[in-house]
Amino acid sequence: MGMKTYLLLLLLICGISCKKSEQKIIDEMNEITTYTDSAVMNAEIQIESPDDNVAIQVEVWDIGKIPGTVTVTLSPDGILRISGKGDMRVDYCCEEGSCTPWERLEEHTHVIIEEGVTSIGNCSFGYSYAGPAYVTIPNSVVSIGDFAFSYSYSLKSVIIPNNMANIGIFAFSDCKGLTSITVLNPVPLPISRNVFRDINENACLYVPEGSIDAYRSAEYWKDFKCIKPIP
Repeated sequence: MGMKTYLLLLLLICGISCKKSEQKIIDEMNEITTYTDSAVMNAEIQIESPDDNVAIQVEVWDIGKIPGTVTVTLSPDGILRISGKGDMRVDYCCEEGSCTPWERLEEHTHVIIEEGVTSIGNCSFGYSYAGPAYVTIPNSVVSIGDFAFSYSYSLKSVIIPNNMANIGIFAFSDCKGLTSITVLNPVPLPISRNVFRDINENACLYVPEGSIDAYRSAEYWKDFKCIKPIP
């Protein structure tokens, strides 16, 4: 889905009245600013809340591995929403750790990855130190990149869907606030020793009922002191 179509749908779904005409919005979105460090595109619009007449800024980035297939929307309520069909850009790692246009993750409380997105790129949300606190990963995601969430100190819980085929190195390392990891796959996925390195020592792994013994004997999954059935 292209950014123009996505944004117009977003406005309709949210029920927000916009002072700008539809053509005006499209014209503004044609004036796209390129982020040279992250090689993604950004468009901003001002919409007005019908309740309090306060201008609201919505930011949209095209971050698909194939341009136009996956977009990111950052709303003022702190929700970073990734939608579309296909893979995210493969690699956001750089000398500073992570180079994405949404590096200001202290502003984000929740990352929502919608059904249709199939991968999370390297360093996509890593090295944020502050947030996000929660992340929603759909069944369509089959790969989590290297360092994808590493050093996200505020991340409290994550649910790994049952279609996951790959979790990259250091994907959740040093997530000091991570206390709940739920894995929906009854068969332990092979992972490296550093995927959950230095997370909260009290973190508990929740797995399907009947799979506890399998995870307790699986390499590196067995390092969790707490392994329980999914409530």
